[in-house]
Amino acid sequence: MRGLVGALRLVLRVGPLAGLATLVLGILSGAASAPAAWLTKHLVDDLVQSEVRTSVVVLLAGGAMLLTGAGTAMAYLAGIPAARLEAGVQLETERELAAACGRRVGTRFLDDPGQQDRLLLAQRGAHETPGLVTNSATELFSSAAGIMAYAVVLYTSWPWMLAALLATAVPIALIQRRVSRRMLATAEWAAGSYRWRDYYTALFTNPVSARDMRLYGAESLFVARLGAHLSDALEAERRLQNRNTWGQIGFTLANGAVAACGAVVVALAVARHAITVGDFVLFTAAVTVVQARIVNLANTVGHIWVSLGIFGHFLDFVGGNDGAGATSPTRPLADAIELRDVWFRYDAGGDWVLRGVNLRLDVGKTHALVGLNGAGKSTLVSLLLRFYEPTRGQILWDGVDIVTLEAGSLRARVAGLLQDHVRYELSALENITLGDVTRLNDRPAARRAAERAGVIDVIDALPAGLDTMLSARRADDSGADGVALSGGQWQRVALARAMMRADADVLILDEPNMGLDPIAEHKLHTDLMSMGLGRTRLLISHRLGALRHADRIVVLEAGDVRETGTHDQLMATDGRYSRLFTMQALPYTDPTRVA
Repeated sequence: MRGLVGALRLVLRVGPLAGLATLVLGILSGAASAPAAWLTKHLVDDLVQSEVRTSVVVLLAGGAMLLTGAGTAMAYLAGIPAARLEAGVQLETERELAAACGRRVGTRFLDDPGQQDRLLLAQRGAHETPGLVTNSATELFSSAAGIMAYAVVLYTSWPWMLAALLATAVPIALIQRRVSRRMLATAEWAAGSYRWRDYYTALFTNPVSARDMRLYGAESLFVARLGAHLSDALEAERRLQNRNTWGQIGFTLANGAVAACGAVVVALAVARHAITVGDFVLFTAAVTVVQARIVNLANTVGHIWVSLGIFGHFLDFVGGNDGAGATSPTRPLADAIELRDVWFRYDAGGDWVLRGVNLRLDVGKTHALVGLNGAGKSTLVSLLLRFYEPTRGQILWDGVDIVTLEAGSLRARVAGLLQDHVRYELSALENITLGDVTRLNDRPAARRAAERAGVIDVIDALPAGLDTMLSARRADDSGADGVALSGGQWQRVALARAMMRADADVLILDEPNMGLDPIAEHKLHTDLMSMGLGRTRLLISHRLGALRHADRIVVLEAGDVRETGTHDQLMATDGRYSRLFTMQALPYTDPTRVA
């Protein structure tokens, strides 16, 4: 019921007039056949008379054919508002689904397999809803109108036959209800298999993974795994379809037996001259149409029931807020960001990534996070940006718990270059100005950001400068081919995107030198130490030499803070940082030794 109410509200919001027109035309197209059959009955009666009335025959024959044609024409005509409504619903559901993904404060739902399956069902609900509210609904009302029109005919002349036909509708309705429940359960179960299908398909269509597969000759392996995951879902759906088919065959045979018995009774009445030949023709048409429409109606209702069940997953997803209720604005950072006894793990049964971290990031200072892979550095950044929430503990912004702050306003005060930054297949201008969507396509601002990130010379050398499409796979709107950048150049473009927020309180750079050559790396860190001195900076890098000038270096190990201090202080203690720094510098200071 919830899915039905949600679908109706969607239609009323998107195109009520188109929905009403589709409904009316569907009803008229379904109801037109009954009066056409009634005219045919009188036509036959007139034709078997000894004296045929030509004018009456012409009127009856023409009227029957015109009504039949009108019913068909209205069915086609219903497609016009239906297509308009379908397009509107498609646009609305796709927008709502995308907005619901973006509205969620964190990104945990993108990592959870169960949540991913529910998201896949929500996507399916968004895709199938347009057809549900147009084609299926039109067919539903058309079939219902046809049944009702012929039911009047049968009731006035052969009520016993109407009762028999309605009685046969009960088992098919029960069978279809059972099949529909199984179809919905199968769709929900198969979501995981279809998610694997999408993953393996993406491997073959993404140029990065496609090259890696070719290097190791793994294509046939992933083709086999794609087939294995998909075959399970398809086999379950095939078995269900077979069961449904056998049920429909049984119902059709039973229906045929009922119709045959009725036809024999009516034919004998014609032989006794109790009724006319035209009555037999009308009876046959009524029984045939009612039986066909009952089957069609049951199938349509079954498909609608399954679609509404899947649409319920869409409603559940777009109705979730994932903690989006926090509305307190984030004020400029005046004192510090503090982590108080912060614990975090990605799932309830997993290992702790952070274990009681206590850390203070003072305003206006440069802080560096150091540690081996898996120490929790990037996770800490994700918590600061509220991509995830701490399992225990608090993160305070000038003493205010960030979970009480509106996430968008918090992130608006942060500029960042994340470790897994995105290479948008957009123009260079949009790639940069996405850093501040309030100034999207602001050319002067983009050039200033590109200059600060040291990538302006690269952009000026592109065929269309800032307007060049940064993609080897796509052309721009004018048809001009895109351009592929190197990894280091992309790193600088991503940094320019961060530089668009020149007045941000916090600058986070997670592995900013990844992919840079030594000269570019040296220039980057020289620039970083000279730009935005009023910012609070958080730097993460495995190249410790790039962090030695930080005001404070924090060493993470196994999810906890083990050392803090300046470079000189930590080197003097001969602790973890000192050993890591010495080990990394050893090949440069003494190439004959191996760390």
